[in-house]
Amino acid sequence: MNKTQKKVSKIIKNWVTDRNKKCKFNDSAEDWGILVHYHDDGSIAFDGDILSAFRYCAEFNIWEELRDNLTEIMVNANYENQGFGVWNN
Repeated sequence: MNKTQKKVSKIIKNWVTDRNKKCKFNDSAEDWGILVHYHDDGSIAFDGDILSAFRYCAEFNIWEELRDNLTEIMVNANYENQGFGVWNN
């Protein structure tokens, strides 16, 4: 994993931990609908509910903070949205 992928992973882990505490759940990122693939070329691919959040069509407003934090990290690392949930630098 490169530096940006590690930051994204950490932000997601912290968000899931925080949500689980608030909701008294013990769910994984996948249970929350956060499907992320970190590729060897440095790209990051999102799917599930988190992809809907990136497209601004998430069902619940709980995604806004996570989406904004992830977007800021990737934009600052010169990543671009390639479409279909894939960000690459």
